[in-house]
Amino acid sequence: MSITTVVLGAGASARMGQPKQLLRFRGEALVRRAARTALGAGLGPVVLVVGASAELVAAEVASLPIVIVPNPRWSDGMGSSIAAGVRRAPPDSRGVLIMLADQPLVDGALLRSLARLLTEFDAAACRYGGSLGVPAAFGPCLIDRLRNLPPEAGARAVLTSPGVRLAEVSFEDAALDIDTPEDFHKFSGMASRVNTGRAESNR
Repeated sequence: MSITTVVLGAGASARMGQPKQLLRFRGEALVRRAARTALGAGLGPVVLVVGASAELVAAEVASLPIVIVPNPRWSDGMGSSIAAGVRRAPPDSRGVLIMLADQPLVDGALLRSLARLLTEFDAAACRYGGSLGVPAAFGPCLIDRLRNLPPEAGARAVLTSPGVRLAEVSFEDAALDIDTPEDFHKFSGMASRVNTGRAESNR
């Protein structure tokens, strides 16, 4: 079952003072890490939506076999980027998975687990911080809704629509907000400590 993954990387990152998508984590830009994770999951085509700093963001993934979709209306709201990306999904896609460019702890195993749930549910989403969010997978019955999503809406508007059979996957790591330079430094330090602890426990 081919599922198109849409990576949202169009935001301006105003509070960060620089494009968040270009911050480097473990040697590579966040947007490239997200795109590689999506490709590595092996679900199907990968689409990256760009907006603010589009040329710089696109340059980070130029060597990857993905589709880059410019969204000139990115400032209207996340819904416009979701719709722009989903419209580029191939007609034979059996679902769409939406993820952000700035969730570096997302891995291929999580994406595959969300995709597998589409065999039993209309959608599957991550739960963190007490609410639902992306990464989230949507079955074919919801693709048209995503294509026509209002600019001011987000994925949650579709996930919580009446009648949608929804599966939830706990993923508290997604609750980490990286909105300011301080947030990113704090996150990088936490990730380094986690890696060190794992390395020591495996000795």
